[in-house]
Amino acid sequence: FILKIGGNSSDSNFISNNTFYKNKATLLAFNNPTPNTHISNNIFYNNYLDFYPSNSTSDFYVKNNAFTADPEKTRLGNLSSVVFSKNLMLEKNPFEDSTNFKIDPSSILVNSGTNVFGSKNTRSVDARDLYGNARPGPAGTNSDIGAVESVFGIASPLLVSLDGSDKKVSVVWRKPINGTVDGYEVFRSTATIPATASTPTFTINKADSL
Repeated sequence: FILKIGGNSSDSNFISNNTFYKNKATLLAFNNPTPNTHISNNIFYNNYLDFYPSNSTSDFYVKNNAFTADPEKTRLGNLSSVVFSKNLMLEKNPFEDSTNFKIDPSSILVNSGTNVFGSKNTRSVDARDLYGNARPGPAGTNSDIGAVESVFGIASPLLVSLDGSDKKVSVVWRKPINGTVDGYEVFRSTATIPATASTPTFTINKADSL
């Protein structure tokens, strides 16, 4: 086991903002009567086995996590005292860099975490991520899911298709699932467009109503 929690305790367990990546052993084993176990803002990516509860009478709250294996179909999901909420299923690698575990700017994990958790939301996420960056970042947004906080407060649009024809280009992208989008700016050029470009070719307003 990567982590085994057991023994008699009146304290609750809080497991938050971790990245569990391709572990070849069972991650979290529970053998305890702890009143509550809160699992929030974690990435569970292609591990051998995410959860192994045994003789556990704890109430589990599994919220705002990301999985490659459906947690509701595991041994944890067979317990009667478990609540699953706002968890995401990963269809592809969410990392921009799988060595330092920085998440891709277009990932659904950006802004998809929760800033508070616990039975009465009395616990807050740590103020710093794995590398000392502020969490949540930017201020006023939701925490990202995982150990590393993105510098972006909203996921960048994901390009779905780009088709060109006579005097026309059709561009289709996916809107972020979290946050409010005021609009999009579309730039067009026959040369490389600098990151500091400020004059768009097209502006799309009221994007969230489209």
